[in-house]
Amino acid sequence: MRTLHPLCPAAFLAAAAIVTTIGCASAPPLTAEAQSSLRTVEESVNRVAAQFDRTSKALAAVRDDWDTDPDKSIRAFAMEVGALESRVKEVGEPGSDLLLSRWDAQLRSILNGELASAESSEDSAIQRAFEHADDRVASLREKFTPVYARMLEFREDFRQRSSGAEVESLLTELRRTTTDSKEVSKLFDQLSQALSTLAGGKSR
Repeated sequence: MRTLHPLCPAAFLAAAAIVTTIGCASAPPLTAEAQSSLRTVEESVNRVAAQFDRTSKALAAVRDDWDTDPDKSIRAFAMEVGALESRVKEVGEPGSDLLLSRWDAQLRSILNGELASAESSEDSAIQRAFEHADDRVASLREKFTPVYARMLEFREDFRQRSSGAEVESLLTELRRTTTDSKEVSKLFDQLSQALSTLAGGKSR
């Protein structure tokens, strides 16, 4: 029978302190209005993420079907990338060249509203938590932008020459893009989780 060793008091307190610190930093008390707004942003992120995943899957099918029936896969990819383009436009901010910039603006607006109503002692915790979400948006944008641009380029390439030979000439780029898209999907998940955590704390 395995013997269980109790955690010494010092170690227990250290572990508890770590959990408490992480909990406070990741989910400070927010107003119900802010939590609702954050859930709206999260839903928007999830919609774009779901369409990105469908587009990535369609692109992988083009890669896999290049020597059998590329035309069918190309048509399916064109439909999915068109839907992704619409989703991306929905979360663009007028006057900004950055993709997904509406999420930046929404987070900034929510943060400003919280800082205006919070006690001064709560400001630093709230700012740190929103900075984490901002960082997740920035990391996602950095990886998403070139992959998305390449997907749009593939659509144009296939419009000009829809054939197995054309797809074969692009296989290296297709493989690279489908591999990179997996990392983008993970970053979408991380952003969604950060927003969910931020919205799921105590109300004040």
